[in-house]
Amino acid sequence: VGGRDYVVSPRGNTQWARNARAAGSVELGPRWRGREVRITEVPDTETHPATRDVVRLLRSAQPAMPDAAHAVGLAVRLTTPTTRETLTGILTRLTARHAALRTAIVPAAQGGRELRVDRVLPQPPLRWTVVPDGTPLDAAEGLRELLEPAFDLAAPPLWRFELLDGGERGQLLVYGAHHAVS
Repeated sequence: VGGRDYVVSPRGNTQWARNARAAGSVELGPRWRGREVRITEVPDTETHPATRDVVRLLRSAQPAMPDAAHAVGLAVRLTTPTTRETLTGILTRLTARHAALRTAIVPAAQGGRELRVDRVLPQPPLRWTVVPDGTPLDAAEGLRELLEPAFDLAAPPLWRFELLDGGERGQLLVYGAHHAVS
């Protein structure tokens, strides 16, 4: 990525990963053409300067504006029912691949703001709600309830996902993000 090689331990802190960490290098490539490469672990958290667009979006917020005005969201009616485990797995893999889903906006040491990207989230980003019989499966209401609470910019993710499960009436996936990271 970006001209750099990465060795990934997809199963986490395995014996292989512990051995590689202790040795400080791994051999890459086929045995007949392998080359030894020094390894450096990716930190649990990285910081980057906030872009001009992020700073501009944060400055556009007016104190009297409702918190929901700082978010953008969508609702999708699922045509095939899903399970909590399946959707959680999909979102966990998506979160692992896309830093925007693991980003927070925090004060910078020298003033201003910076983006903090965590390697992993403390918990999957999916909220699952069973909608009781007699209660309408309403996309607009689901989005309002999802995005109305204020985002804590310093606590990732700045994206929210919720599956509204109406049983036989179907399922709605509502999701949205704070406008600074959308």
